Amino acid sequence: MTEHAARSAANHILLQYRVEAGCLGPSGQDFVEDFCFFAYAALAPAEGDVFHWEIIPRYDKTLPEFEYRLQGTKTLSRDQAVRYLQAFDKNLDEMEDAFDDKLAELIDQFVSQFS
Repeated sequence: MTEHAARSAANHILLQYRVEAGCLGPSGQDFVEDFCFFAYAALAPAEGDVFHWEIIPRYDKTLPEFEYRLQGTKTLSRDQAVRYLQAFDKNLDEMEDAFDDKLAELIDQFVSQFS
């Protein structure tokens, strides 16, 4: 890995989203992990040079739906994530709204495969 690539990777913020199995229907627990892979594959092309999505099942209800990490390890508060993304002319509210809209579409697509 080049020094530039290493620095670039170090500057990425990880936007982690935990998917509730129930949003996939009554048997969502059976395929929530498959949905996470499906959703990530659809969202990865929208990632930028500043952020990456991680979509995982929400098995632990005490954990937040959204979590923000820098370099994959340092957890950021929402306010810190907002300020970090603003430095790159990104708006977290807009990104999350677009994510929510896309996630709803992906849930419909995924669930329709089983109908």
